[in-house]
Amino acid sequence: AVHARLAYVPGDVVLWPNLTGGEIIDLLSSLRGTPPSADARAHRERLVRDFDLDLTKKGRAYSKGNRQKVALIAALASDAELFLLDEPLTNLDAQLRLETRAALERLQGELGITTIYVTHDQEEALSLADTIMMMNDGRVQQVATSRELYSHPVNRFVAGFVGTPPMNFV
Repeated sequence: AVHARLAYVPGDVVLWPNLTGGEIIDLLSSLRGTPPSADARAHRERLVRDFDLDLTKKGRAYSKGNRQKVALIAALASDAELFLLDEPLTNLDAQLRLETRAALERLQGELGITTIYVTHDQEEALSLADTIMMMNDGRVQQVATSRELYSHPVNRFVAGFVGTPPMNFV
């Protein structure tokens, strides 16, 4: 049997309304059975700085974007071996999305943890992924690096999806 510690961040996060961001992260950590060590606290504080977030607010006081950041910090602060991020930047405005994407890219590289990142935003996929699985209607179209997808698409769907502006088929 395969057993991996998984951290999941959905596209639309719901927080406990009467707990602070810090209390929520501590609660999730204790539910996973990983009491916060000094190293874990230092790691969390770095994540809080990287994501520029105040963890003293109650859950109900966070915007959608900041709820997403609390969930991302909780996931990244865990001892997970695998991250599953399901459209984690969907609720962020354009500037915050760019900043958060840059922080995610840097942290994922530093942590070296396998991440499955679901997105419909090709720019996110192309900038964050080592390998991209392009899907259409639930079927895998191509698995490749961003360069391979762009230079050698296997079909018209992939060719039309990758790149800005899209490929001209004339």
